[in-house]
Amino acid sequence: MKIDSILVPTNVLDLWKTALSSLDTVGIKEILQAYPHLGAGFRPGHVNPAIATTRIKAALLTFPELPKEYRAFLQSASSVASVLEYLADAVVVRDAAMLGQCFGMAETFSAMLLDERLTVRTQGFALLADWDGTEPDSAQRSISALALGAKWTVFVDKINSLRLQSPPELKALDSAVAAGLLPSILPLSLRSERTPQDGRQLLELREKRKEVRLLQRALQASSFERDSALSAKLAECRAGDKSAALAKDLALQLSQLQGQFDANVNEQVNARLSHRLLPWLRPAETFASAVAQSADTNLLGRADLLLKKQADTDRLFGLRSQLQDELIRSEAMREKLKAAQLDSLHPLAELEVLSGELAMRITAIKSLLGLTPVMPVAISSAVDQFVLRLSTSISLDEIANLRQALQASESAGLLLDHELHSAYAMMGAATSRVYAQSSLAGDKPQLNPALKGLPLYALEEALAHDLPCTLVVDGHNVLHKLGWLFRSDYEQGFPGKRARQALVQRLQTLSLQRSGLMIHLWFDGPQQGESCASENLQIHFSGGCGENRADKQIVAYLHHLQLSQPTLLRAVVTDDRDEAGQALVTGALAMAVQELALWIA
Repeated sequence: MKIDSILVPTNVLDLWKTALSSLDTVGIKEILQAYPHLGAGFRPGHVNPAIATTRIKAALLTFPELPKEYRAFLQSASSVASVLEYLADAVVVRDAAMLGQCFGMAETFSAMLLDERLTVRTQGFALLADWDGTEPDSAQRSISALALGAKWTVFVDKINSLRLQSPPELKALDSAVAAGLLPSILPLSLRSERTPQDGRQLLELREKRKEVRLLQRALQASSFERDSALSAKLAECRAGDKSAALAKDLALQLSQLQGQFDANVNEQVNARLSHRLLPWLRPAETFASAVAQSADTNLLGRADLLLKKQADTDRLFGLRSQLQDELIRSEAMREKLKAAQLDSLHPLAELEVLSGELAMRITAIKSLLGLTPVMPVAISSAVDQFVLRLSTSISLDEIANLRQALQASESAGLLLDHELHSAYAMMGAATSRVYAQSSLAGDKPQLNPALKGLPLYALEEALAHDLPCTLVVDGHNVLHKLGWLFRSDYEQGFPGKRARQALVQRLQTLSLQRSGLMIHLWFDGPQQGESCASENLQIHFSGGCGENRADKQIVAYLHHLQLSQPTLLRAVVTDDRDEAGQALVTGALAMAVQELALWIA
């Protein structure tokens, strides 16, 4: 049992049991009325006092808190409790130890636990926790009583002065009561007469007491019913929890059994299928094994590899039928250009230049087809010897030397503008022819450092040694110069959006084949912008007009590379002589458009 949520010590409970042994009939009836179940087995009002007392003492340990009926009786049975109720909280807390020495430790502390004041009860629990269980002897009790009397002298004197002021008849009664000669109840002669109003109030009070007792009995019965219903609900909840746990276990066992059943069914089905089908499948397996052993897999594999190699070669160099068709179209177009030059009174200089380029293209195609090469028509007497040497060049070293000689002639001003343009065009065609013959655009060739004068070859050499390179492409210049490659994508005879997309696709394929080559593709456009087609391919639009065209932006970017990465191998693809000359000043290589065609055609 607890008081203020603190467990009551055993020695205090034993003291209270001893006090309950002195219950009179009235006290027993009051407790039995509060707790009818203690009188079970007896008729109301006919409970054996000894049995009732035993049940009341035993029930003291079953209560979670001390009931008020028990508290009232224990306070009335304790002499110390009647003293504590007249003392202030501070006095009880201060003199609690001395009261224990005077009246007995257990008696005093148990009376403090019965007090209505929280501070007194708290002090009582604290003293019980520190008490070693020893009780004071008679000498200690006398000394403590004298000490308390000395402390309470003022209080005692005040009580005595009040008693002296009482009427003489009350003093005589007090003396008689103190001497034991009279009972504590006043005689009828000294009582005041009761008025009719007092009688009615007394009757009303008795009726109210009856109603209170009836209400207390109803409350006790409802409390008992509530406790019984609560116990039943708790039992049902516990049973429900057990049922849920049992259902969960049964579901788990069912799942396991179902899994085992499915596994057994699959095993039996597979066993029966194997027993029935294997006899039919064994002859077929034997036949297939014999066919596989008799086949010459090595020969078929060699044939597949050879066909793949031939397909790769055809994709690289094209088919003879395509070259023959291209040769026929080129020769027909060259004849038309010649007829236009003869019929016109003022032929354009570009007609002669384009005729020379077609002648070099026809020569390259005939060389690839194994036909007798046709000597290109000399553009002027100043370049006859150059054309002759170029048409008979069979190695990259010879073309590199001719390129250096052409650059020196350009610097010295020995050739006219249209002669330089035609010479560079024929140089590109010859380079394409020699590259195609040496299969430079295929696998990595045996590189020769002496051929670094050719930009494409220099880039191939650097890429073969896993060195980073940058290629800057003048997009619209390439689209105009490689009309034979992009003319099908022209819009109304001019390269537009579709042609630009075709060039981007070819350069994207090149960027995937050569991951070490960083490609920057520039286009003329009214609005400036850039985008990434792949990790190593960026597309730029110059924006603006006039001075802000793509060639100016390309030269500015090459100057930036010269300052930021001077050791980086870089080349610009263009047939614009001014742009190529400015690129050479920045340390970049000037690659002809025809050389780029070897990579993207």
